[in-house]
Amino acid sequence: MICRASEPRAHETDPLIDARTDPRRDRSISRQSELMASLRTVAVFADNGTTAHAALYGEVGEWLARRGALIVVVTDKGSAPAHLVAGALRAGGEVLMIGREDDAIKAPLEGARIERVQTRAEALAMAARDAQALIGLPGRLDSAADLHAAWISAGGAASGKPVGLLNRKRAFEVVRGFIGDVASVGLGRGTDDLVQFSDTIEDLWTRLSRLKG
Repeated sequence: MICRASEPRAHETDPLIDARTDPRRDRSISRQSELMASLRTVAVFADNGTTAHAALYGEVGEWLARRGALIVVVTDKGSAPAHLVAGALRAGGEVLMIGREDDAIKAPLEGARIERVQTRAEALAMAARDAQALIGLPGRLDSAADLHAAWISAGGAASGKPVGLLNRKRAFEVVRGFIGDVASVGLGRGTDDLVQFSDTIEDLWTRLSRLKG
């Protein structure tokens, strides 16, 4: 009697063959690439001037630059989120700084573009208008207030522009609760979906890209 090797069942496959030839893997990689490329311009709100989050800002700036994103920031009283900008430029990225005409940048960062407007409100509105998504980094209350003002100037939830909050060390935990319990009623339907929280910039980027894609 000749013993025949048992044939693999329909649901059993060679993992080496799967890893290289499974069309689902190709579709997954293609979709991930689409997500990574779907955001080209982001407005980032962070502490201007000195900050306790300098290292984090530098990392985020580099990471966004490597994804090919144009980073838009708003200056205030001669200051910019210097560590964020420097990180982006160090990685070969593009940065647009928007400020008032009389707002002289104290420490110009070579390589960043500067746009001038009449008022700070106009600067915030321009940042939100030009961006596909808004990102808030851990920092002082005024940077969170700027993000909110910019988003509202663009139409808030009605604009469809997603907002991502980098919730590192639960920096935006109070905001998360506020949006879930109160703000969604006043800001409009869909606010819960448009405002995303994550403790890593990688995951936050993916979430925002899916909303925009």
